[in-house]
Amino acid sequence: GQTSGAFPVTPGVYSNPHSGQFIQKFDHNLSQLRFSTVVGSGRGIPDISPTAFLVNDCNNIYIAGWGGVVNIASLFWQNNTFGMPVTADAYQPTTSGSDFYFMVLTDDATQFLYGTYLGGNLSRTHVDGGTSRFDKGGIVYQAVCAGCASFNANGGRPTSDFPTTPGVWSNLNRSRNCNNAAFKFDLSSLKARLQSNSIHLNQPGLSKICIPDPIVFQNFSTGGETFEWDLGDGTKLVKYDTSMVTHQYLSTGLYTVWLKAIDKGTCKVMDSASVKVNVYIADIRVQEDDNVCLNSPYTLQASGGVSYFWRSQDNTFQSNAQNPTVSPNDTTLYIVRVTEKSGCVQEDSVRLSLIPTIMPTFEWDQSAECFARPSIHVMNTTDSLWQDDHLYFDFGDGVTSDDTDITHEFEKDGVFNIKVVLVRDICVTEQVVPLPVFELKIPNVITPGKKDAANDNFVIQYGPVAGITPAQYGFKTSVTIYNRWGVQVYHADDYQYDWDGDGVEGGVYYYEVTIQDHATCKSWLHLIK
Repeated sequence: GQTSGAFPVTPGVYSNPHSGQFIQKFDHNLSQLRFSTVVGSGRGIPDISPTAFLVNDCNNIYIAGWGGVVNIASLFWQNNTFGMPVTADAYQPTTSGSDFYFMVLTDDATQFLYGTYLGGNLSRTHVDGGTSRFDKGGIVYQAVCAGCASFNANGGRPTSDFPTTPGVWSNLNRSRNCNNAAFKFDLSSLKARLQSNSIHLNQPGLSKICIPDPIVFQNFSTGGETFEWDLGDGTKLVKYDTSMVTHQYLSTGLYTVWLKAIDKGTCKVMDSASVKVNVYIADIRVQEDDNVCLNSPYTLQASGGVSYFWRSQDNTFQSNAQNPTVSPNDTTLYIVRVTEKSGCVQEDSVRLSLIPTIMPTFEWDQSAECFARPSIHVMNTTDSLWQDDHLYFDFGDGVTSDDTDITHEFEKDGVFNIKVVLVRDICVTEQVVPLPVFELKIPNVITPGKKDAANDNFVIQYGPVAGITPAQYGFKTSVTIYNRWGVQVYHADDYQYDWDGDGVEGGVYYYEVTIQDHATCKSWLHLIK
């Protein structure tokens, strides 16, 4: 009820303003007032209508109540919930002025242990009597008139702003006016709970690790204001929240990790939990990140385990092989989980960065006099080169050149693989063109009809081997024969090496021979019959 300046309070109590809610403890056996205190905002009237009161098993004092506009509308008093004391760990530290309020005091009312609001931003939360209970553990169960159309700041429309937790049966007010909101609020539970896990939080309950892998300890405690960690290797931490702890052990051994959750506002005050962690020296080895060429197989490397599981980050590739072979089409992260014989599990990753490659190109032509070995002129035509690319020509005779436009002369006849080579990082691509390089041997005498099987036809020899012609290397030959007066006596665009002077008399003739991709040769020919 409302207090006045004459109402007695005891020294050292939490609050002694002259208005607010009054609480006293009186020992009838000794006819003695143990304590008397006032709680509230100090505005001169009661702030809340109490709905539940509890002294728990360790004699802490629990108060629940509500206040605000509904009391004003009911002509009780002009109160609100502004200015009520809250603690730093309050569930809801602010109020719209018409909310629920919870408070916890020590058994002698000298310490304020916990204070919080609970309610919506728009609705004027309230409740009729008889719908609130504390259990002996300090949990309050409450039914609430929530989201009322007649008592809200939403233009007379119902709201659904009363706070709810995920997965509740309903978080909407479908009524035209007030709807029942039921809540359970734990003001005193204290239970320490921790869980070990990997750095990626995908191995809950992890109990074996290998140096130098870190391990994570997650704090899943219920309640608690202070959390004391003892990691077993001399490392001790104090935290004021439930954030996880990441630790790296430096020595092998079996470590017991303790977590103490402390809350002096509970009967229990302190609760503890522990887990054990075996720490080993890692035998596991996983390769470093690397580069890979497009369309080139790559073998991933890992060792030191008894089982392996590889997967790509997008899970399109999976393998239980120790060293699987992959052919990525793009830069890809491969994750491997390796289990040692000790049971220690290590997870590592390898990033294969794809190097885009291109096929180098070049143009070439042969340049030669008629009776000399031809030289080869090459010119690079590759596009989209990178600054650090290395491109060179290989002429197949042991000679290479970094020049992009060069003429090369060969010292002997043969078929040479002329290629342009592009080196980009670790990737090598090349284009190869096999080119026959031979001297032309054109006869200046033929003797058809001698029956000696020699020099019967006008045969152009390509290289040192008799009977080998340009046609056998894919070169088409054009031949024209003229007499001494310049009259054409024979012509073939695709010569078959079969002209024997048929139909003409013996004598001196002149020829014009054009071999594909070679020079045009002109000289004389003596036909002997």
